[in-house]
Amino acid sequence: MCRKYIYTLFFLFAAARLWGITLKVGIFSASTLHSVILSSSVGSYEVYGDGFKIYTLAADNFLQLSVENEKIVVKNFSTGFGEYNTLNIIGVNGDDRAFRVKPVDPSSEGVTFPDNLRVGVSRSSLRLVNFAEIEHYVPGVVEAETGNCPSPEFLKVQSIIVRTYALSNLKRHQDEGFDLCDQVHCQVYRGLPRFNMLAVAAAAATRSLMLMDENSRPVTAAFHSNCGGHTANSEDVWTSSLPYLRSVNDSFCTSQPHANWEKYIPMEEWKNYIERRTFSDNDDAPDSYDTFGNERQKFYTYNGVNIPMKTLRHDWGLRSSYFSIIELNDSILIRGKGYGHGVGLCQEGAMRMSDMGYSYTDIIRFYYRNVSLAVMDTLKITE
Repeated sequence: MCRKYIYTLFFLFAAARLWGITLKVGIFSASTLHSVILSSSVGSYEVYGDGFKIYTLAADNFLQLSVENEKIVVKNFSTGFGEYNTLNIIGVNGDDRAFRVKPVDPSSEGVTFPDNLRVGVSRSSLRLVNFAEIEHYVPGVVEAETGNCPSPEFLKVQSIIVRTYALSNLKRHQDEGFDLCDQVHCQVYRGLPRFNMLAVAAAAATRSLMLMDENSRPVTAAFHSNCGGHTANSEDVWTSSLPYLRSVNDSFCTSQPHANWEKYIPMEEWKNYIERRTFSDNDDAPDSYDTFGNERQKFYTYNGVNIPMKTLRHDWGLRSSYFSIIELNDSILIRGKGYGHGVGLCQEGAMRMSDMGYSYTDIIRFYYRNVSLAVMDTLKITE
């Protein structure tokens, strides 16, 4: 990422900064990192090893961090700076700041992150935690979850959802020493946006806004790629029935790229599967099973045994749990709709609504029932 682009990001961030709310995000959390190169992209950093200042990381210099005997070894080309249990890399006061991490072992693409960094060791791997102001975190997730989406109102919706999700899941990785991970388990986060400045603008335009339920608590702001024409009730996919996550008929997504799919399964494999699941002879399996009615179905029923649709989706690696089963001569045709769990906001439907001129508040009210927009720092309900 070029320096000019990063400075442009921080210029836009300046109007959107919300002081006092910092997220601890585990970065490269799915990797076992033995060595990384750390450098400054914007501003200067002071590096503290076990509480003592050991280095000033300015532009155009770097440090290599490696794990040896459960310690962090710090060095550059010419100098070793010792071994430590914990490193804190803190931006110099008054500087806008961003740092870059380039994994060396194993090698992968470098990523630029905002604000500050803590480094520890866990099971012979570097554990990196980005201390990111929430308004710097949001646009990075928006880009990672939506790509180079050009729909401004949809990106505003996604910004609000990302912010809400983060604040409602702050203890999800508490035992590991951070709030959220950077994977789909939480929200995909790849540091500062690299190519979609609209994501930055959308986060700034919705600064501090989040979704609250009727009890003034952050909602579970679920979203997925495409619902296939009907979103799902929360209890049909998970265990809890949430009043704001109700099934809605959605015609906006039905002509979008992930609206339809098919999968063929050899008949013998299907019969063996049904037999294992139902513990009964499957010779009389039904010719077809149509779930494309006015509502999604929770179960596929055979011989008095209910198999959850979500179980079928998991076991067969299906794109969604919204499908029909058709028996052919030598195979089963599963004809499906949508992509993802189907709960909450349908991204492709929301993008289509944005393109048609619906506002971000219209989109939110369509997919979430009885929710309010609230200002994050005051929790004052807004119109």
